[in-house]
Amino acid sequence: MNQNEGVGSGLGRFTEAQRLLDERRILGGRRKQAVVAVFHVAGRRPCRPCRPACDGSHRMKESDGVSTVTSDIFPNRELYQFGYCALFARGIAPADLLVRVGGEGLQPVALTHTEIAHIEALGEELGLDDVPEVDFDRLAASGVLAGDGPLLRAGEHDGWSFVIEPDGPYLAADDIVKSASLEAVAFSLRDGETGAWITYAEYGEILSSFDPLFPDSDYGTRPEVLEQLAGHLAAIDTGDRDDAYTNAVRAIRQRLRCTVPPEADERPLLTIKIADGY
Repeated sequence: MNQNEGVGSGLGRFTEAQRLLDERRILGGRRKQAVVAVFHVAGRRPCRPCRPACDGSHRMKESDGVSTVTSDIFPNRELYQFGYCALFARGIAPADLLVRVGGEGLQPVALTHTEIAHIEALGEELGLDDVPEVDFDRLAASGVLAGDGPLLRAGEHDGWSFVIEPDGPYLAADDIVKSASLEAVAFSLRDGETGAWITYAEYGEILSSFDPLFPDSDYGTRPEVLEQLAGHLAAIDTGDRDDAYTNAVRAIRQRLRCTVPPEADERPLLTIKIADGY
């Protein structure tokens, strides 16, 4: 799989996303900007949800008259200053999921969030003594020592495999989600600086793909499938519009019973990095 291909596949819809952004900007009034989570979509950047009010953790300043917006589907959000993208899949093991989203050439190495931060902070100055508990050859084979590119960590919780990507948006690409859902069920969620999007896929087909602030503009082939499973549209309709993402994700998490466990950043998870993946 061409790793840049997935990211580019959504760019054709950028104009539509920009139209939604413009519509959002002229709505006026009080804006309790929703935290971004994206169940997928490459190149769609419908909003910058928090700036300048956000302090880096999506906790809004009291003086701005806005509320804190969080989601327990990703409980360690504060560790990801610039956001994250997470892909969930059911019916496939974490190692196999990494192959689907990253290709065959990389060999995963088990790393914690702290170890990754240490490795990336040292960069080219990283030496054998800096990571004594990690095999240096394994690091190289995993791609973690590469320069720029998406860094992916995979684990499993309550019957779902998950992959975490700091910042994003690699895991939000159409082709990546489709690949993850082959003979399986998958969705990707993103919480970052560029907006909110939710995507759900089954057996290689994207059934639902939308900005939760504009749920009627769904690019999936059968949006009703996710609604029947999760009831997210009702959750959006009955809540505050500015909290649309949080309400939608909460409904999906409760019905599908998927989440990234709090200990995911403390324990070693299978890790790869895709050089030039963006």
